[in-house]
Amino acid sequence: MQKLELPNKATSDSLSRPAHCSKHGDYTEFGRQIVGHVIWFGCSKCQAEERRRLEKIQKLEEARRHAWKYRHLFGQWLPKAFDLPLDRFEVLDTVMGDAYCIAEEYVRNFFRYRNEGRGLFLTGTPGTGKTKLACGILKELFPDIVGCYVTLTDLGDRIRQTWRTEAGEYPPFSEAQLMNAVCRAPVLVLDEIGTIAKAQDGELLFKVINARYSELRPTICISNLSLPELCELYSSRLSRRIEERNQEILFNWTPWQERKTKSDQEFLGR
Repeated sequence: MQKLELPNKATSDSLSRPAHCSKHGDYTEFGRQIVGHVIWFGCSKCQAEERRRLEKIQKLEEARRHAWKYRHLFGQWLPKAFDLPLDRFEVLDTVMGDAYCIAEEYVRNFFRYRNEGRGLFLTGTPGTGKTKLACGILKELFPDIVGCYVTLTDLGDRIRQTWRTEAGEYPPFSEAQLMNAVCRAPVLVLDEIGTIAKAQDGELLFKVINARYSELRPTICISNLSLPELCELYSSRLSRRIEERNQEILFNWTPWQERKTKSDQEFLGR
């Protein structure tokens, strides 16, 4: 006995016709007949572009929400003076060019470095652009990766602020929220390490670095001190963890302000 085959509704109701898109040219438009009505779907390339546009907007909005959380906890996402793209880092000589190339390569291969928990250690003379380069890296990774920027001094002060509340008053954030933000951020820029030596900040610094070290979360450390000096100031445990996972970039050129002063004097002396 021959098997009776019923027509496939999806196939029988599918329609097609030649059409023209002002952007993509001629194409075959597909449609569907539903309850006596015909619905045409339009240009599939335009629809794909619109989906990508909406996905990009959604990613940007989500990234801005993450940045707002850091702003709520630390008063800023990036310092206004350093909220600049990476390519705004001015390269004046070969040594500065080497530092910039390391930063650019780190951004380009960040997802591989992130899996390995690898970061950077920016050290050297004050005023040479360490913070500017590190913040440029965060700016370049946004919105795919929303990193966190904070100075060690500010982090310590804000944590201590949660301890000194008056009766009946509550701080806008808790110590747990602050520590969770810096320990779990996809990438952390920790600035001014060793600038102001407070005993409790040394303990805090190791706690943050060790937590991120253990969970393979990359950290960009910024300090005017070298690793041996940090070892002497804090501990060898701290310096070993930084040295093992972070590529060092030495900022040993003339500070920006001295360059500008010298340039102005040369200009006036003409």
